[in-house]
Amino acid sequence: MLNLLLVEDEYIVLKGLESMLATQTRVDLHIETAMDGIEALKRLDRYRPDVIIADINMPEMDGLSLLETISGKLPDCRFIICSGYETIDYYKRALKVHVIDYLTKPIDKHLLISHLETVDAEKKKAASHLLLKIQAGLLKNETMLDLEGEEARIDAMLPFPHLSVCAFYSLGEEDVRKSVHGLSAYIDKIYPVDLDRIFLLLLNYSYPLSLQQMNDLVRGFCPDALFGISMLQSASSHTESLVRLPEAYLSSLSGITASLILEKPSEDADRHRLTLPFAIKVNLYEESASDYIDFLLKDNDISDLYTHAFLDIVTAYLAIGKVFLPRNELNRLYESCRTPRSDRSALITLTQRIDNAWFSWFSRTEGGEYSSRVTDAVRFMETHFASDLTLDDVAGQAGFNPSYFSYLFHKETGTTFLQHLNGIRLEHACSLLKDAPQLSIDEVSRQAGFRSTSYFHKIFRARFGMSPRQWVEVH
Repeated sequence: MLNLLLVEDEYIVLKGLESMLATQTRVDLHIETAMDGIEALKRLDRYRPDVIIADINMPEMDGLSLLETISGKLPDCRFIICSGYETIDYYKRALKVHVIDYLTKPIDKHLLISHLETVDAEKKKAASHLLLKIQAGLLKNETMLDLEGEEARIDAMLPFPHLSVCAFYSLGEEDVRKSVHGLSAYIDKIYPVDLDRIFLLLLNYSYPLSLQQMNDLVRGFCPDALFGISMLQSASSHTESLVRLPEAYLSSLSGITASLILEKPSEDADRHRLTLPFAIKVNLYEESASDYIDFLLKDNDISDLYTHAFLDIVTAYLAIGKVFLPRNELNRLYESCRTPRSDRSALITLTQRIDNAWFSWFSRTEGGEYSSRVTDAVRFMETHFASDLTLDDVAGQAGFNPSYFSYLFHKETGTTFLQHLNGIRLEHACSLLKDAPQLSIDEVSRQAGFRSTSYFHKIFRARFGMSPRQWVEVH
Protein backbone atom coordinates (compact mmCIF):
# COMPACT_ATOMS: atom_id res chain seq x y z
CA MET A 1 0.00 0.00 0.00
CA LEU A 2 1.24 3.47 -0.93
CA ASN A 3 0.95 6.18 1.73
CA LEU A 4 -0.19 9.46 0.17
CA LEU A 5 -0.48 12.93 1.74
CA LEU A 6 -2.62 15.53 -0.10
CA VAL A 7 -1.97 19.17 0.79
CA GLU A 8 -4.43 21.70 -0.65
CA ASP A 9 -5.97 24.83 0.91
CA GLU A 10 -9.20 24.80 -1.12
CA TYR A 11 -11.55 22.35 0.64
CA ILE A 12 -13.64 21.47 -2.44
CA VAL A 13 -10.52 20.83 -4.54
CA LEU A 14 -8.95 18.77 -1.73
CA LYS A 15 -12.02 16.55 -1.27
CA GLY A 16 -12.48 16.18 -5.02
CA LEU A 17 -8.87 15.00 -5.42
CA GLU A 18 -9.20 12.68 -2.42
CA SER A 19 -12.41 11.16 -3.79
CA MET A 20 -10.94 10.72 -7.27
CA LEU A 21 -7.88 8.88 -5.92
CA ALA A 22 -9.82 6.85 -3.35
CA THR A 23 -12.14 5.40 -6.03
CA GLN A 24 -9.46 4.50 -8.59
CA THR A 25 -8.32 0.86 -8.62
CA ARG A 26 -4.88 0.99 -10.23
CA VAL A 27 -2.91 1.74 -7.03
CA ASP A 28 -3.66 0.66 -3.46
CA LEU A 29 -3.54 3.94 -1.50
CA HIS A 30 -3.78 5.05 2.11
CA ILE A 31 -4.69 8.75 1.88
CA GLU A 32 -4.36 11.48 4.48
CA THR A 33 -5.08 15.18 3.91
CA ALA A 34 -3.95 18.59 5.16
CA MET A 35 -5.20 22.06 4.27
CA ASP A 36 -1.88 23.91 4.57
CA GLY A 37 1.84 23.33 5.04
CA ILE A 38 1.77 23.78 8.84
CA GLU A 39 -0.92 21.10 9.21
CA ALA A 40 1.01 18.84 6.85
CA LEU A 41 4.14 19.10 9.02
CA LYS A 42 2.09 18.10 12.08
CA ARG A 43 0.77 15.08 10.17
CA LEU A 44 4.37 13.88 9.72
CA ASP A 45 4.71 13.31 13.47
CA ARG A 46 2.59 10.16 13.10
CA TYR A 47 2.34 9.50 9.36
CA ARG A 48 5.11 8.71 6.92
CA PRO A 49 3.98 9.31 3.32
CA ASP A 50 5.56 7.73 0.27
CA VAL A 51 4.20 10.54 -1.91
CA ILE A 52 3.17 14.12 -1.14
CA ILE A 53 0.95 16.00 -3.60
CA ALA A 54 0.96 19.69 -2.68
CA ASP A 55 -0.54 22.88 -4.10
CA ILE A 56 1.99 25.69 -4.53
CA ASN A 57 -0.19 28.63 -3.50
CA MET A 58 -1.26 28.14 0.13
CA PRO A 59 -1.39 30.44 3.16
CA GLU A 60 1.15 30.19 5.99
CA MET A 61 3.54 28.02 3.96
CA ASP A 62 3.46 27.40 0.20
CA GLY A 63 3.84 23.93 -1.27
CA LEU A 64 7.46 24.34 -2.38
CA SER A 65 8.52 25.71 1.01
CA LEU A 66 6.85 22.69 2.62
CA LEU A 67 8.75 20.27 0.38
CA GLU A 68 12.02 22.14 0.91
CA THR A 69 11.48 21.83 4.68
CA ILE A 70 10.87 18.08 4.71
CA SER A 71 12.94 16.80 1.75
CA GLY A 72 15.95 16.13 3.98
CA LYS A 73 13.82 14.39 6.63
CA LEU A 74 12.09 12.08 4.13
CA PRO A 75 14.74 11.25 1.52
CA ASP A 76 12.66 8.43 0.02
CA CYS A 77 9.44 10.43 -0.27
CA ARG A 78 8.37 11.52 -3.77
CA PHE A 79 6.84 14.95 -4.43
CA ILE A 80 4.28 16.14 -6.96
CA ILE A 81 3.47 19.84 -7.23
CA CYS A 82 0.13 21.25 -8.44
CA SER A 83 -0.47 24.81 -9.57
CA GLY A 84 -2.95 26.90 -11.51
CA TYR A 85 -0.12 28.67 -13.34
CA GLU A 86 3.58 28.20 -14.07
CA THR A 87 6.69 30.31 -13.48
CA ILE A 88 10.37 29.68 -14.19
CA ASP A 89 11.19 30.37 -10.53
CA TYR A 90 8.79 27.64 -9.38
CA TYR A 91 10.33 25.19 -11.86
CA LYS A 92 13.84 25.90 -10.57
CA ARG A 93 12.84 25.40 -6.93
CA ALA A 94 10.91 22.24 -7.81
CA LEU A 95 13.98 20.73 -9.48
CA LYS A 96 16.09 21.28 -6.36
CA VAL A 97 13.76 19.13 -4.20
CA HIS A 98 13.50 16.44 -6.90
CA VAL A 99 9.81 16.92 -7.67
CA ILE A 100 8.78 14.10 -10.01
CA ASP A 101 6.22 16.26 -11.83
CA TYR A 102 4.76 19.74 -11.93
CA LEU A 103 1.08 19.37 -12.76
CA THR A 104 -1.11 22.26 -13.82
CA LYS A 105 -4.76 22.47 -12.77
CA PRO A 106 -7.12 20.99 -13.66
CA ILE A 107 -5.08 17.87 -12.90
CA ASP A 108 -4.88 15.10 -15.49
CA LYS A 109 -6.23 12.09 -13.54
CA HIS A 110 -4.57 9.42 -15.69
CA LEU A 111 -1.18 11.15 -15.65
CA LEU A 112 -1.31 11.52 -11.85
CA ILE A 113 -2.25 7.87 -11.31
CA SER A 114 0.49 6.83 -13.73
CA HIS A 115 3.02 8.68 -11.54
CA LEU A 116 1.66 6.95 -8.44
CA GLU A 117 1.96 3.56 -10.16
CA THR A 118 5.61 4.29 -10.92
CA VAL A 119 6.35 5.20 -7.30
CA ASP A 120 4.46 2.12 -6.07
CA ALA A 121 6.49 -0.13 -8.38
CA GLU A 122 9.76 1.44 -7.16
CA LYS A 123 8.72 0.97 -3.55
CA LYS A 124 7.78 -2.70 -4.07
CA LYS A 125 11.02 -3.38 -5.93
CA ALA A 126 13.10 -1.90 -3.10
CA ALA A 127 11.16 -3.85 -0.45
CA SER A 128 11.41 -7.05 -2.49
CA HIS A 129 15.19 -6.70 -2.76
CA LEU A 130 15.55 -6.34 0.99
CA LEU A 131 13.08 -9.13 1.81
CA LEU A 132 14.93 -11.52 -0.51
CA LYS A 133 18.14 -10.69 1.34
CA ILE A 134 16.45 -11.39 4.68
CA GLN A 135 14.90 -14.61 3.33
CA ALA A 136 18.26 -15.89 2.04
CA GLY A 137 19.93 -15.23 5.38
CA LEU A 138 17.23 -17.00 7.39
CA LEU A 139 17.12 -20.00 5.05
CA LYS A 140 20.88 -20.38 5.48
CA ASN A 141 20.45 -20.30 9.27
CA GLU A 142 22.79 -17.33 9.55
CA THR A 143 23.17 -16.04 13.10
CA MET A 144 23.36 -12.40 11.97
CA LEU A 145 22.11 -10.81 8.74
CA ASP A 146 24.47 -8.80 6.57
CA LEU A 147 22.49 -5.64 5.82
CA GLU A 148 25.35 -3.25 5.25
CA GLY A 149 24.35 -0.42 2.91
CA GLU A 150 20.62 -1.10 3.34
CA GLU A 151 19.92 1.61 5.94
CA ALA A 152 17.92 3.85 3.57
CA ARG A 153 15.78 0.95 2.33
CA ILE A 154 15.12 -0.22 5.88
CA ASP A 155 14.12 3.27 7.02
CA ALA A 156 11.74 3.55 4.07
CA MET A 157 10.24 0.10 4.67
CA LEU A 158 9.94 0.39 8.45
CA PRO A 159 9.03 3.99 9.30
CA PHE A 160 7.26 3.21 12.60
CA PRO A 161 8.95 2.77 15.99
CA HIS A 162 7.78 -0.74 16.97
CA LEU A 163 8.84 -3.98 15.33
CA SER A 164 8.04 -7.67 15.86
CA VAL A 165 8.02 -10.95 13.97
CA CYS A 166 5.31 -13.58 13.84
CA ALA A 167 6.19 -17.08 12.59
CA PHE A 168 3.44 -19.40 11.35
CA TYR A 169 3.89 -23.13 10.83
CA SER A 170 2.31 -24.71 7.72
CA LEU A 171 -0.13 -21.89 7.07
CA GLY A 172 -1.85 -22.15 3.67
CA GLU A 173 -1.60 -19.37 1.11
CA GLU A 174 -5.24 -18.37 1.53
CA ASP A 175 -4.88 -18.30 5.32
CA VAL A 176 -1.80 -16.10 4.96
CA ARG A 177 -3.74 -13.69 2.77
CA LYS A 178 -6.62 -13.54 5.25
CA SER A 179 -4.34 -13.02 8.23
CA VAL A 180 -2.41 -10.22 6.51
CA HIS A 181 -5.68 -8.56 5.48
CA GLY A 182 -7.08 -8.76 9.01
CA LEU A 183 -3.92 -7.59 10.75
CA SER A 184 -3.51 -4.66 8.35
CA ALA A 185 -6.35 -2.89 10.17
CA TYR A 186 -4.15 -2.78 13.31
CA ILE A 187 -0.57 -3.05 12.02
CA ASP A 188 0.75 -0.23 9.82
CA LYS A 189 3.26 -2.24 7.76
CA ILE A 190 3.27 -6.02 7.18
CA TYR A 191 5.91 -7.83 5.13
CA PRO A 192 5.59 -11.62 4.51
CA VAL A 193 8.67 -13.85 4.14
CA ASP A 194 8.25 -17.46 2.94
CA LEU A 195 10.76 -19.84 4.58
CA ASP A 196 9.39 -23.21 3.35
CA ARG A 197 6.73 -24.49 5.78
CA ILE A 198 7.47 -21.52 8.02
CA PHE A 199 5.81 -18.24 7.08
CA LEU A 200 7.20 -15.13 8.71
CA LEU A 201 5.42 -11.80 9.04
CA LEU A 202 7.57 -8.77 9.76
CA LEU A 203 5.30 -6.30 11.60
CA ASN A 204 5.97 -2.55 11.93
CA TYR A 205 3.53 -0.35 13.85
CA SER A 206 3.18 3.06 15.44
CA TYR A 207 1.90 2.27 18.96
CA PRO A 208 3.33 -0.12 21.57
CA LEU A 209 1.83 -3.59 22.03
CA SER A 210 2.70 -6.19 24.65
CA LEU A 211 3.50 -9.79 23.74
CA GLN A 212 0.12 -10.87 25.13
CA GLN A 213 -1.70 -8.21 23.10
CA MET A 214 0.09 -9.33 19.94
CA ASN A 215 -0.80 -12.96 20.67
CA ASP A 216 -4.45 -12.07 21.20
CA LEU A 217 -4.51 -10.00 18.02
CA VAL A 218 -3.03 -12.73 15.82
CA ARG A 219 -5.14 -15.43 17.47
CA GLY A 220 -8.24 -13.41 16.64
CA PHE A 221 -7.53 -13.67 12.91
CA CYS A 222 -5.84 -17.10 12.92
CA PRO A 223 -7.68 -19.14 15.61
CA ASP A 224 -6.38 -22.52 14.44
CA ALA A 225 -2.86 -21.54 13.38
CA LEU A 226 0.37 -22.57 15.05
CA PHE A 227 2.34 -19.38 15.55
CA GLY A 228 4.93 -17.72 17.74
CA ILE A 229 5.77 -14.04 18.21
CA SER A 230 8.98 -12.30 19.14
CA MET A 231 9.25 -8.61 19.89
CA LEU A 232 12.26 -6.99 18.25
CA GLN A 233 13.90 -4.61 20.67
CA SER A 234 14.58 -1.43 18.73
CA ALA A 235 18.13 -0.21 19.18
CA SER A 236 19.26 3.11 17.71
CA SER A 237 17.68 2.07 14.42
CA HIS A 238 15.66 -0.73 12.85
CA THR A 239 18.77 -1.68 10.88
CA GLU A 240 20.38 -2.93 14.10
CA SER A 241 17.18 -4.80 14.96
CA LEU A 242 17.04 -6.53 11.57
CA VAL A 243 20.69 -7.54 11.73
CA ARG A 244 19.69 -9.56 14.80
CA LEU A 245 16.47 -10.85 13.20
CA PRO A 246 17.69 -14.51 13.16
CA GLU A 247 17.65 -14.48 16.98
CA ALA A 248 14.09 -13.15 17.04
CA TYR A 249 13.10 -15.69 14.37
CA LEU A 250 14.34 -18.57 16.54
CA SER A 251 12.54 -17.07 19.52
CA SER A 252 9.28 -17.00 17.54
CA LEU A 253 9.78 -20.68 16.59
CA SER A 254 10.15 -21.43 20.27
CA GLY A 255 6.76 -19.80 20.77
CA ILE A 256 5.26 -22.24 18.24
CA THR A 257 6.72 -25.21 20.13
CA ALA A 258 5.54 -23.87 23.48
CA SER A 259 1.98 -23.50 22.18
CA LEU A 260 1.93 -27.23 21.39
CA ILE A 261 2.99 -28.56 24.77
CA LEU A 262 2.08 -25.83 27.25
CA GLU A 263 -1.37 -24.66 28.25
CA LYS A 264 -0.57 -21.10 27.24
CA PRO A 265 2.14 -19.52 25.09
CA SER A 266 5.50 -19.18 26.78
CA GLU A 267 6.01 -15.72 28.25
CA ASP A 268 9.78 -16.14 28.30
CA ALA A 269 10.41 -17.15 24.70
CA ASP A 270 13.20 -14.58 24.49
CA ARG A 271 15.22 -16.65 26.99
CA HIS A 272 15.73 -19.13 24.17
CA ARG A 273 17.56 -16.62 21.98
CA LEU A 274 20.86 -17.47 23.66
CA THR A 275 20.39 -21.22 24.06
CA LEU A 276 18.66 -22.21 20.82
CA PRO A 277 21.74 -21.70 18.59
CA PHE A 278 23.61 -24.12 20.86
CA ALA A 279 20.76 -26.66 20.66
CA ILE A 280 20.85 -26.41 16.86
CA LYS A 281 24.55 -27.25 16.90
CA VAL A 282 23.76 -30.33 19.00
CA ASN A 283 21.20 -31.46 16.40
CA LEU A 284 23.76 -30.89 13.65
CA TYR A 285 26.30 -32.96 15.65
CA GLU A 286 28.60 -29.95 15.92
CA GLU A 287 28.34 -29.92 19.74
CA SER A 288 27.64 -32.60 22.34
CA ALA A 289 24.48 -32.89 24.43
CA SER A 290 26.55 -32.72 27.63
CA ASP A 291 28.18 -29.43 26.55
CA TYR A 292 24.73 -28.01 25.77
CA ILE A 293 23.41 -28.93 29.23
CA ASP A 294 26.50 -27.44 30.89
CA PHE A 295 25.85 -24.26 28.90
CA LEU A 296 22.29 -24.15 30.27
CA LEU A 297 23.47 -24.74 33.83
CA LYS A 298 25.71 -21.69 33.84
CA ASP A 299 22.93 -19.19 34.51
CA ASN A 300 19.88 -21.28 35.42
CA ASP A 301 18.53 -23.36 38.27
CA ILE A 302 18.47 -27.01 37.20
CA SER A 303 14.90 -27.45 38.47
CA ASP A 304 13.77 -24.95 35.83
CA LEU A 305 15.58 -26.54 32.90
CA TYR A 306 13.48 -29.53 31.84
CA THR A 307 10.85 -27.58 29.90
CA HIS A 308 13.45 -25.10 28.65
CA ALA A 309 15.68 -27.88 27.29
CA PHE A 310 12.71 -29.71 25.75
CA LEU A 311 11.53 -26.57 23.94
CA ASP A 312 15.06 -25.82 22.77
CA ILE A 313 15.69 -29.25 21.29
CA VAL A 314 12.31 -29.63 19.59
CA THR A 315 12.51 -26.07 18.24
CA ALA A 316 16.00 -26.79 16.92
CA TYR A 317 14.54 -29.58 14.80
CA LEU A 318 11.86 -27.21 13.55
CA ALA A 319 14.52 -24.63 12.62
CA ILE A 320 16.62 -27.20 10.78
CA GLY A 321 14.04 -29.45 9.16
CA LYS A 322 10.90 -27.25 9.11
CA VAL A 323 8.88 -30.17 10.51
CA PHE A 324 7.19 -31.08 13.79
CA LEU A 325 6.34 -34.36 15.39
CA PRO A 326 2.53 -34.68 15.56
CA ARG A 327 1.06 -32.84 18.54
CA ASN A 328 0.05 -36.00 20.40
CA GLU A 329 3.53 -37.46 19.84
CA LEU A 330 5.16 -34.30 21.20
CA ASN A 331 2.96 -34.33 24.30
CA ARG A 332 3.61 -38.04 24.88
CA LEU A 333 7.33 -37.46 24.54
CA TYR A 334 7.21 -34.43 26.85
CA GLU A 335 5.46 -36.40 29.61
CA SER A 336 7.41 -39.65 29.17
CA CYS A 337 10.80 -37.94 29.42
CA ARG A 338 9.90 -36.03 32.59
CA THR A 339 11.59 -37.35 35.74
CA PRO A 340 10.64 -36.63 39.38
CA ARG A 341 13.95 -34.81 39.86
CA SER A 342 15.93 -33.42 36.98
CA ASP A 343 19.68 -33.60 37.26
CA ARG A 344 22.50 -33.14 34.74
CA SER A 345 22.46 -36.78 33.70
CA ALA A 346 18.68 -36.79 33.22
CA LEU A 347 18.82 -33.68 31.07
CA ILE A 348 21.55 -35.16 28.86
CA THR A 349 19.43 -38.31 28.48
CA LEU A 350 16.47 -36.10 27.55
CA THR A 351 18.30 -34.60 24.56
CA GLN A 352 19.29 -38.07 23.38
CA ARG A 353 15.78 -39.51 23.76
CA ILE A 354 14.25 -36.66 21.76
CA ASP A 355 16.86 -37.17 19.05
CA ASN A 356 16.08 -40.90 18.83
CA ALA A 357 12.30 -40.33 18.90
CA TRP A 358 12.56 -37.70 16.19
CA PHE A 359 14.63 -39.84 13.88
CA SER A 360 12.47 -42.93 14.48
CA TRP A 361 9.29 -41.03 13.65
CA PHE A 362 10.55 -39.45 10.45
CA SER A 363 12.18 -42.67 9.31
CA ARG A 364 8.81 -44.42 9.27
CA THR A 365 7.67 -45.29 5.79
CA GLU A 366 4.72 -46.96 4.23
CA GLY A 367 6.59 -49.87 2.71
CA GLY A 368 9.26 -47.53 1.33
CA GLU A 369 13.01 -47.91 1.56
CA TYR A 370 13.62 -44.48 3.10
CA SER A 371 11.67 -41.85 4.99
CA SER A 372 9.32 -39.80 2.82
CA ARG A 373 11.52 -36.71 2.64
CA VAL A 374 14.72 -38.63 1.83
CA THR A 375 12.69 -40.55 -0.76
CA ASP A 376 11.59 -37.24 -2.28
CA ALA A 377 15.22 -36.09 -2.33
CA VAL A 378 16.35 -39.27 -4.09
CA ARG A 379 13.58 -38.92 -6.67
CA PHE A 380 14.62 -35.31 -7.26
CA MET A 381 18.22 -36.49 -7.81
CA GLU A 382 17.03 -39.19 -10.21
CA THR A 383 15.11 -36.58 -12.22
CA HIS A 384 17.72 -33.80 -12.22
CA PHE A 385 21.02 -35.73 -12.17
CA ALA A 386 22.09 -34.21 -15.51
CA SER A 387 22.10 -30.68 -14.08
CA ASP A 388 24.77 -29.21 -11.84
CA LEU A 389 23.18 -30.45 -8.59
CA THR A 390 24.63 -29.46 -5.23
CA LEU A 391 23.93 -30.67 -1.71
CA ASP A 392 22.35 -27.28 -0.96
CA ASP A 393 19.98 -27.67 -3.94
CA VAL A 394 18.68 -31.06 -2.86
CA ALA A 395 18.57 -30.18 0.85
CA GLY A 396 16.51 -27.11 0.01
CA GLN A 397 14.16 -29.23 -2.10
CA ALA A 398 13.71 -31.58 0.85
CA GLY A 399 13.27 -28.67 3.26
CA PHE A 400 16.35 -29.40 5.39
CA ASN A 401 19.40 -27.53 6.58
CA PRO A 402 22.26 -28.87 4.33
CA SER A 403 24.37 -30.12 7.27
CA TYR A 404 21.48 -32.01 8.83
CA PHE A 405 20.33 -33.35 5.47
CA SER A 406 23.84 -34.66 4.80
CA TYR A 407 23.78 -36.53 8.12
CA LEU A 408 20.23 -37.84 7.64
CA PHE A 409 20.88 -38.92 4.05
CA HIS A 410 23.96 -40.91 5.04
CA LYS A 411 22.17 -42.49 7.99
CA GLU A 412 19.27 -43.69 5.84
CA THR A 413 20.99 -44.59 2.56
CA GLY A 414 24.39 -45.70 3.86
CA THR A 415 26.12 -43.47 1.30
CA THR A 416 27.05 -39.82 1.07
CA PHE A 417 25.07 -37.44 -1.10
CA LEU A 418 27.84 -37.30 -3.72
CA GLN A 419 28.30 -41.09 -3.78
CA HIS A 420 24.59 -41.59 -4.35
CA LEU A 421 24.44 -38.91 -7.05
CA ASN A 422 27.44 -40.39 -8.86
CA GLY A 423 25.79 -43.81 -8.67
CA ILE A 424 22.69 -42.45 -10.42
CA ARG A 425 24.85 -40.77 -13.06
CA LEU A 426 26.92 -43.90 -13.66
CA GLU A 427 23.76 -45.97 -14.10
CA HIS A 428 22.55 -43.52 -16.75
CA ALA A 429 25.97 -43.48 -18.41
CA CYS A 430 25.93 -47.27 -18.68
CA SER A 431 22.51 -47.14 -20.32
CA LEU A 432 23.82 -44.65 -22.87
CA LEU A 433 26.93 -46.73 -23.58
CA LYS A 434 24.73 -49.75 -24.33
CA ASP A 435 21.78 -48.12 -26.10
CA ALA A 436 23.45 -45.22 -27.93
CA PRO A 437 26.82 -46.49 -29.23
CA GLN A 438 27.01 -43.57 -31.68
CA LEU A 439 27.63 -41.13 -28.79
CA SER A 440 31.18 -40.14 -27.94
CA ILE A 441 32.51 -40.60 -24.41
CA ASP A 442 32.47 -36.83 -24.04
CA GLU A 443 28.75 -36.73 -24.92
CA VAL A 444 27.94 -39.66 -22.59
CA SER A 445 29.78 -37.88 -19.79
CA ARG A 446 27.90 -34.64 -20.42
CA GLN A 447 24.44 -36.24 -20.66
CA ALA A 448 25.08 -38.20 -17.47
CA GLY A 449 25.79 -34.97 -15.60
CA PHE A 450 29.52 -35.25 -14.94
CA ARG A 451 31.40 -31.96 -14.84
CA SER A 452 34.28 -33.23 -17.00
CA THR A 453 35.20 -36.28 -19.06
CA SER A 454 38.34 -36.88 -17.02
CA TYR A 455 36.30 -36.94 -13.79
CA PHE A 456 33.83 -39.33 -15.47
CA HIS A 457 36.71 -41.68 -16.39
CA LYS A 458 38.03 -41.54 -12.83
CA ILE A 459 34.66 -42.34 -11.21
CA PHE A 460 33.83 -45.01 -13.81
CA ARG A 461 37.14 -46.82 -13.34
CA ALA A 462 36.83 -46.64 -9.54
CA ARG A 463 33.37 -48.25 -9.75
CA PHE A 464 33.93 -50.90 -12.47
CA GLY A 465 37.69 -51.37 -12.53
CA MET A 466 37.87 -50.57 -16.24
CA SER A 467 37.41 -47.69 -18.70
CA PRO A 468 34.02 -46.94 -20.35
CA ARG A 469 35.24 -48.37 -23.68
CA GLN A 470 36.45 -51.59 -22.02
CA TRP A 471 33.10 -51.85 -20.25
CA VAL A 472 31.29 -51.64 -23.61
CA GLU A 473 33.41 -54.45 -25.02
CA VAL A 474 32.62 -56.67 -22.04
CA HIS A 475 28.88 -55.91 -22.15
